Amino acid sequence: MKIAFYTPWVPLSHPKVSGDVVIGRNLVTALERQGHTVQLLPDFSGQKALSGPLEAPGIVAALRSARRVAAQLKPDIWLSCYCDSEAPDILGPTLAHGLGARYVIYGAVYRGGYQRLRRRKGRIAHLWSGLPGFALNLRALRAADRVIVNKRGDLEGYSRVSWLRPKLSMLTPGISTEEFRPDPELRALTRTRLGLDDRTVVLLAASRLTYRGGGRKLESVRFAIDCFSDLCRDGQDVTLLVAGDGKARPELEAHARETGFRVRFVGAVAHIDMSAIYNAADIFMFPGLREPIGMVYLEAQACGLPVVAFRNKGIPDVVRDGETGFLVPALDRELFGERLRSLTTDTELRKSLGHMAVSFIRENHDLDRWGQALSRELLASASL
Repeated sequence: MKIAFYTPWVPLSHPKVSGDVVIGRNLVTALERQGHTVQLLPDFSGQKALSGPLEAPGIVAALRSARRVAAQLKPDIWLSCYCDSEAPDILGPTLAHGLGARYVIYGAVYRGGYQRLRRRKGRIAHLWSGLPGFALNLRALRAADRVIVNKRGDLEGYSRVSWLRPKLSMLTPGISTEEFRPDPELRALTRTRLGLDDRTVVLLAASRLTYRGGGRKLESVRFAIDCFSDLCRDGQDVTLLVAGDGKARPELEAHARETGFRVRFVGAVAHIDMSAIYNAADIFMFPGLREPIGMVYLEAQACGLPVVAFRNKGIPDVVRDGETGFLVPALDRELFGERLRSLTTDTELRKSLGHMAVSFIRENHDLDRWGQALSRELLASASL
């Protein structure tokens, strides 16, 4: 099939590689590996389009540009990846059917209905900014021939909408198990480079160190540092690596110094180099406060790391509690610490959960299997 691909939220060319960018790039790779032709459409932010009336000319220009590129392809499918009321898809519902293509959304994010939006935004803010985004996202959902969500919370939310239910399905993300896999040689090389000996149990947290998203990533890393310091007070031989960078890094480094125990901030790591960092570690312990889904959990498990995280938002969709790691109630420091201790002190348990994590990812989140499942969804849409 010929697929016109568009991202209303974050462009795939964005210099800061977030989970959304990784999912989008993986999606394109997975479809191309299935033999489809994928044409990236020009970047255009649905969020920026709602920032004010001065953006209106940009919307018109974006529509013309996307139509010109897509018309040359003559697509069977218009596929938009990630959209919601904060970054609605303005282009897809306007252009897709006119080009003779079926319109499919992957990663539709449920943010609640009209009343919830009013509570979140406030009446005045809602009237001026929230309502247009809500209306445009509703328009996209109605126009779509297929709406695919990638986590259970979105599926449950949208399933309450009777007219949307028949065209709704769920498909959690996939990753390359060739790129992310256990690699003993890479582990040895990376631990040597980082000055880590074989006796030390290495804990890893990976995240952008940012204040965005209500500070949820900041609080997650702060919580991880606190739990690490609890282990150190117990006399355990452990090291915490924090991979990532951002404006919140100085505050987190200061917090780590206050604990009296050394936390290794390794800085920003290129996505292509993340496999080395995962392989150097023994446990992935990113709490994930209000984490929508977290591609890092898939990547860490694929490299053989058991996970300790919060049982909230989309994390239970990608981590099996008691099988590939442990999930605890959000901010339960005592239980989080207990789960960490069980893994740091029991080598066999750690290895057993790590082996099951690798099998789980290969069976349920392998890039090619994901591409096959997505292809079936798109073929079903094209045959409507």
